[in-house]
Amino acid sequence: MGNPQKYYVKASYDYSSDGATAGAQTLAVTDNIPKGATVTEIVLEKTEAMTSGGAATLTITGGGVNLSPAYSIANLTGVGFLPVGTAPNTPIVATSNAAIGVTVATATLTAGKFNFTIGYLL
Repeated sequence: MGNPQKYYVKASYDYSSDGATAGAQTLAVTDNIPKGATVTEIVLEKTEAMTSGGAATLTITGGGVNLSPAYSIANLTGVGFLPVGTAPNTPIVATSNAAIGVTVATATLTAGKFNFTIGYLL
């Protein structure tokens, strides 16, 4: 077995087309994360301010697992790296070949767009 290779996949969330109610949202523009991939990074680029009718949170999903903790939309500003996983030093390994998505919780979104890039080893 050789050294793992680094890959990147992209997805976009758009409030007007991808859904804003609480629950899992299927994205119109997305890639798959393959089974067995170890996620190493998430980079977010906000292109339109995220707003909600309350204190909405977003969890990034893909490869059959949660890739991130539930982020408060108030913290999703600008461009930057986001923490991967919900526990320090715990690898996130995809359990299925599944598309990147988001899960909205605690409140309905009322606006917002963002792009994100996810890096993984396989």
